[in-house]
Amino acid sequence: KDLTHDETLEDVNPIWLRLAPLASADPGSFSEASLHQSLHLLGIISKSLKKESRALSHAIGTMLPSTALVACASPVAGTRREAISSATNLCRSDPTAGIRALLP
Repeated sequence: KDLTHDETLEDVNPIWLRLAPLASADPGSFSEASLHQSLHLLGIISKSLKKESRALSHAIGTMLPSTALVACASPVAGTRREAISSATNLCRSDPTAGIRALLP
């Protein structure tokens, strides 16, 4: 399904449920497998989100902070790599919004 300009990933329920660990304030409370799966999915999706779309803004605002936390703090190298890739994709799509989401 292609998202319209006004839709977010929350509007695609099956995908949103799989991304839930990254929308959480405490992604570490989810299993490593669940977190890795969420990051892998976000990595794929983040490459196709259109600049200036509501979906990209929402993904950056709700998932980038947790993704950056996992990229820095996960004890599993593969999970850190997935998080770095996802965070990089989101930040490349909209660097200004990415910086705003990461810096208080």
